[in-house]
Amino acid sequence: MQQVWLATALGLILGGGLGNLWDRIAYGYVIDFISLHYQGYYWPAFNIADSAISVGAAILVADSLFFKKSYPNRGVSMTDIAVSESTKSNPQFCFLLRGRF
Repeated sequence: MQQVWLATALGLILGGGLGNLWDRIAYGYVIDFISLHYQGYYWPAFNIADSAISVGAAILVADSLFFKKSYPNRGVSMTDIAVSESTKSNPQFCFLLRGRF
């Protein structure tokens, strides 16, 4: 299920970026057509592509903060190499760090 959120976020960001790129190439500028205001306050104009980029970025941040990532064992990781190289003189410190990465 975690890959679904990542794929959705990246799809929204890529789709929004391509939509804005298409407008930029076809018209020379991006067409912003949604304008929100309340009394004397105005929100900057935006379009659906901008919304897709923003929602995708929010999903990406939420995915990275709140969902635990589990990756299959791929052998020695760069973290293991960095920890073992930096703690050769202090094996107890290496033991403490290994569980944190």
